[in-house]
Amino acid sequence: MYPNTLMPVLYVGRHHSTVGIPAGMLPHSHPRGVEICYVLHGNIEWWTDDTVQELRPMDVFVTLPRVPHGAVDSTVAPCDYLWVHLDPCLLPEALAGAITAPGFAGLHRSEPEMGKIITAIFREHSERDTFSVESCRALTGVLIASLARSAGKVSAAQLSRLVIRAQEELANPDNPAESVAEVADRLFVSEAWLTKKFREEIGMTPAAWSMSRKMARAKRLLRMTDESVGDIAAQLGFSTSQYFATAFRRNTGRTPTEYRRLHLTRTVSNA
Repeated sequence: MYPNTLMPVLYVGRHHSTVGIPAGMLPHSHPRGVEICYVLHGNIEWWTDDTVQELRPMDVFVTLPRVPHGAVDSTVAPCDYLWVHLDPCLLPEALAGAITAPGFAGLHRSEPEMGKIITAIFREHSERDTFSVESCRALTGVLIASLARSAGKVSAAQLSRLVIRAQEELANPDNPAESVAEVADRLFVSEAWLTKKFREEIGMTPAAWSMSRKMARAKRLLRMTDESVGDIAAQLGFSTSQYFATAFRRNTGRTPTEYRRLHLTRTVSNA
């Protein structure tokens, strides 16, 4: 984090962890700053107010001042992301007004161009020269404008009936599909077409969407129940507990047992 920032930036920094953090990222808020995060690597299950989102590489997430937010379980998996706090009071009137528009706060999925702007703001702080002050002011203006335009697109976008039905099939607890190909057969489309529509509308493949839901549910079960890893694997539709453990470690950087132990340790220490 850089203490001497270039206005209208209040704070700017980078979080890089190869092993995750067993404590930290607790619920918090910022009284003045609009927080804008850009994920470089890793996945983060993040909550803000009453919404939970899984952040993936190239995602941008915006949190408004005084809004509580943090990692779902206060345990951040291995990840790398940049963050910038902007002071709305130091922005031109039109840009400050854009921050309150519907869709500005929250998730902006797969935005590498915005990521380049955020990276450039970070670089202006880490590699300062004669032009850094004006460059940072211009970059923050472009960033706010880009987020406002993205918000307009997000608010106007709707998932197609095909993707909604595919999500229902993938998440059906009574008769879950065993593969994306099976879902495509049920909906009378090709697997390639279904995958294409998923990528266009929600930024990931059907398999990745299904796995993200399973991982989110697995984390909740490991935190909130004493069910065995094998039972949880079976509930989630994994053929073996080893396959589940491998997928979980790939997603979080820890085995299910390690994840549960860290959460229990933190719960006890906070009691």
